[in-house]
Amino acid sequence: MDRSPQLPGRPRPVAGLPPLDADAVAHAWLLALLAGRPLDRAELVPVGAVAVRGPDLVRAVAAAVADDRGLEGLDGGAGGAGPSPAEALHDVTGAAGPADAVAAVEALRRAIGAAWLRADPEVASAAGDRLAHACARLAAAAAATAAAPEVRGGGGPPVATDAEVRAARLVEAEAEGAVIALEAAPHTPTVASAPAVPDGHVLAAEPGRWLVVVPADGARAVAERLAAQLGVHAGVAVREGDEAGSAVVARADERCFAARAAGQPVA
Repeated sequence: MDRSPQLPGRPRPVAGLPPLDADAVAHAWLLALLAGRPLDRAELVPVGAVAVRGPDLVRAVAAAVADDRGLEGLDGGAGGAGPSPAEALHDVTGAAGPADAVAAVEALRRAIGAAWLRADPEVASAAGDRLAHACARLAAAAAATAAAPEVRGGGGPPVATDAEVRAARLVEAEAEGAVIALEAAPHTPTVASAPAVPDGHVLAAEPGRWLVVVPADGARAVAERLAAQLGVHAGVAVREGDEAGSAVVARADERCFAARAAGQPVA
């Protein structure tokens, strides 16, 4: 068992995890990545890269659940050779920006969790918080290292969801606007169950994720109240100058996953 000092907000490593068939989990992850894209974007998932390098990412996340050295290695903190899993994620999954990277890591979390659940439900339950923490750290690091497609040589910009487009337009329409990104709690899976937000707009970006557009003044207080009421993590991004609304949405997403990785309610 890992006996390294425990940091506040970091779930402990989990010993005795069932061995994973990394190839099978990567295959399940690939299917989830394809299912998560519209048909006209399915070709952007690099099937060969997931097949070849996906098992390594599966093993990296499993190692992060088992010990803190593996956790540090997700974003290169352990000083390993070659690109870190966070740096490799974009090329492996075809993620074209922060939102795609976050979605890819969430699909990976579900694939690993499902495999452990089938193998040993009791251990899988015990590992849930640590797995979520590891994936949040991976997602935050991957989102932070995301570069614009023209810099990375990607296959074009990501296609935003309807809610992301609406949120971007709404925050641009505000003289001083802000976006709050929230991860949905299991017991509040729909946007309809969110508390009313005064002078704001609540949008269901996708299952398990909300975007809230509010005036910049008091945005953090609104985020803190929502996070406390719903038991979720939140990220707040205030629009700076004539910043594009899409960039504000992306920053809010990054901060939401940074909050989850740090074990804090709001970032």
